[in-house]
Amino acid sequence: MKKLLVYIKIVVLIGCCCGCMSNNDKCLQKLFEVTGMEISRIQTATHLVIIPGNGCSSCIDKAKSEIHASQDTLYVITCHSEKEFYLLTGKRRAEFPNVYLDTGEVAASMKMVGTTPMVYVLEKGKFVSRAPYEQEEVDSRPAVARTTVAVDKERVDWGRFSHKEGKEASFILENTGSDSLHLYYITLSCDCLETRCSKYHAAPGDTLLLKVSFRSDSIGVFVRELYIYGNFLSLPLSLTVEGDCI
Repeated sequence: MKKLLVYIKIVVLIGCCCGCMSNNDKCLQKLFEVTGMEISRIQTATHLVIIPGNGCSSCIDKAKSEIHASQDTLYVITCHSEKEFYLLTGKRRAEFPNVYLDTGEVAASMKMVGTTPMVYVLEKGKFVSRAPYEQEEVDSRPAVARTTVAVDKERVDWGRFSHKEGKEASFILENTGSDSLHLYYITLSCDCLETRCSKYHAAPGDTLLLKVSFRSDSIGVFVRELYIYGNFLSLPLSLTVEGDCI
């Protein structure tokens, strides 16, 4: 589990997250059921890792060597069949007793995972927090001086609006440290979000503008998150947009 955390670097995010995260435990329960997880494993697991199989075979490769040693961690991999799992990993699913297949892509439909693998912290099968994989490339970059960053707001609430209407929000990030700020990448909790950044580097005392566009993919209350990675402490910086589509 210790090696796995090098790749995951869990950041505790208490409270509501994206999509159906207003019903965290309900979503988890549904996923447990459709993947056939045993009650005994659910009750003793401390982490649940959901990995999108489509386009993320490298994520699976990173986790593969740790799965046997991580008896307190459950893995859900979204792929259509046992055969697809074998093509992705070169292994039979039966070789990994704590791996389960989400063949119906239920986790994606419930907005529990997007294009980035997600790590859920559990306590006796109940939701505690969640955070995305932190990509290994951040760790393998040449050493860069760390700085600090401040944001003008961490959450935007658009209230109630028509699902046919697009929305946009702006966040201002300020480099409050003594070294240059560098943004590496931004991961999004939903394909319904797009981002545009005025620039990806800022000198000490300078600011940059991040614009977030939203186009509804469903009707109802939603919470979506952005995770920003850069050369600053407390990765990732998490920003939230929310509202109620009618």
